[in-house]
Amino acid sequence: MNQRTFLGITHNPFVPPKEGFFDGADRRSHLDHLRHLSRWSRRILIVTGPFGVGKSTLFKELSSNLEPSTKGARLAGTVVNSEREVLAALLTGFGVAADAEATPQQLADAVVRHTVEQMEQSRVCLVMIDDGHLLEPAALTRLVEVVAGSNLRMVLFAEASIVGGVERATKKHEIEWFELRLSGFPKADVRNYLEWRFSQALYRGRLPFTEEQVSRIASKSAGNPGVVDSIASNLLIEMETGEITRRERSFPVVHATLAVLLAVLVGLIYLFVQGPDPEEVAEAVPEPATFVEEPRIEEPVDPGPVDGLEVAEPTQPDEPVEEVIVEAIADTAGDGVAQDTEVPDVLPEPDVVETEVAEISEPEPVIEEPDPIPVIERDTSADEEWILSQNPDRYTLQLVTVSSLDRAEALIEGQADPGSFAIYTIRRGERTLYVIVQGVYRTSSAARHGVYALRGDLQGLDPWIRRFEMVQGAVRANR
Repeated sequence: MNQRTFLGITHNPFVPPKEGFFDGADRRSHLDHLRHLSRWSRRILIVTGPFGVGKSTLFKELSSNLEPSTKGARLAGTVVNSEREVLAALLTGFGVAADAEATPQQLADAVVRHTVEQMEQSRVCLVMIDDGHLLEPAALTRLVEVVAGSNLRMVLFAEASIVGGVERATKKHEIEWFELRLSGFPKADVRNYLEWRFSQALYRGRLPFTEEQVSRIASKSAGNPGVVDSIASNLLIEMETGEITRRERSFPVVHATLAVLLAVLVGLIYLFVQGPDPEEVAEAVPEPATFVEEPRIEEPVDPGPVDGLEVAEPTQPDEPVEEVIVEAIADTAGDGVAQDTEVPDVLPEPDVVETEVAEISEPEPVIEEPDPIPVIERDTSADEEWILSQNPDRYTLQLVTVSSLDRAEALIEGQADPGSFAIYTIRRGERTLYVIVQGVYRTSSAARHGVYALRGDLQGLDPWIRRFEMVQGAVRANR
């Protein structure tokens, strides 16, 4: 019986896809503040915070809980980042067709006209941008210009590095902005968050983690929920495989043995160094006799050499690698490929995940090293041939779809093993988009753990675990 069966949970609640919104700590108040545009004293808000703090989670919750009088457009900097892409995606998000031949200025004017029309109908237009720090400076400047010339409101969920660009752009147009900094949960809220995550997996018992484990999770994660998820997931997997039980049983025995050996060693050293007590020697001397007797000389008894005792230092097991999984946007389409209009908007999260992805009863296998991809210089045709050569029943991680090959290459370059990534192309009208995939895995469970190896901007993504059969179909369909 594995740990999940014992706990009665339906799945590991700390790995994607994670559902629901934890409204503990200050998250509910932040969400309410973002939702009620009428309370805004400034028309540009920036939501910042450290990695794993939950910016993308708040972005998703806001985009699905807008007030009825608010018309929202949802964008992601991982998908669109140039000036023209952002403006066209913004129009598409508002339900307005974007002219494929229009200049950025013409697209900006169309956005302004639409916001004015909506204002006349007592509606407010809001653009929400996740990973806003990935926007090109020209795109950010143009968005601020549109806000200045209309009733448009904007919320940027981004790293703190975006603040300088926003400050420069708003100063030119004399627009005020506000930065909302998210912070990690205190220990009490970390416990509440863990309990809430388990309840999402239909667990009804007491929290299966000890107080010491909860404290360690809170300390090492700094209360950032994305990092809490990663540490708690590793801990739950160790509980399932029995690794923690073996460790807890072995440590006391080693320590007890060490203490006994040290006590024996110290006792022997004391006896041979200290020598006999003088008072005990005096008491042992007999009273002088009335006759003289030849003294009897006894040979001293050689106690023999004392065997040395080697005390081995206990070995500490390696701490599990703490990696993060954060919320992101996965792309879907009828054939499993990102689908958009003329210019891609934020790709919706998949409604249906393959059955194998949801299964959790299978044992977590050791992640295999993916087969190497023959990369000399990044050549999508070579990558596509590599994809087509894989076993259709194996799995891979589909990470993100971007609009330029340079952007795709930049995302891959910072990874620990760039050779485990591949890029294939899809076409939308006259445009070419680039889809990044990573790894070859025997099972969906093994693929889930491949997420932990992602670095840089790819850490913020929520990858789609797919069979190579589906990816190969997308490659063939776009050739």
